[in-house]
Amino acid sequence: MSKTHGYASGKKLTLTYRIWRSMKDRCSNPKARAFARYGERGIAFDPRWSKFEHFLADMGECPPDYSLERLHIDRNYWRGNCIWIPLTRQNENKSTTKLITYRCRTMTIREWAEELGMTVTTIRRRLNKGLPTEDVLHKPVFL
Repeated sequence: MSKTHGYASGKKLTLTYRIWRSMKDRCSNPKARAFARYGERGIAFDPRWSKFEHFLADMGECPPDYSLERLHIDRNYWRGNCIWIPLTRQNENKSTTKLITYRCRTMTIREWAEELGMTVTTIRRRLNKGLPTEDVLHKPVFL
């Protein structure tokens, strides 16, 4: 009987194992939903990572509420190009994420909110009202 890594026992798959399997699928399975954005564009994964044990050795366990991120989106999945990032950050890496450019700096709404001590809701409401960027980011918040 062969010894396994224990990350995919029975019907319960660990988060790290599911992420690894999804990465492999979107890069190499033409039937995968995301294949057009990955494998079809030439995005691949380190051949060592064909084995889960090697992926785990390079990346370690995925922390809760984190996701696998490629630092350079047009490069492959490999140890030097991947990190674990919070899902909140991963969710901002979409073409639909609203970016605000002000005084030569471009950041997401969440990043501006954190930097300025505001809520994301306040910034969104101001944007929806059509206020100028200066007012969106610097108008005093009344309690």
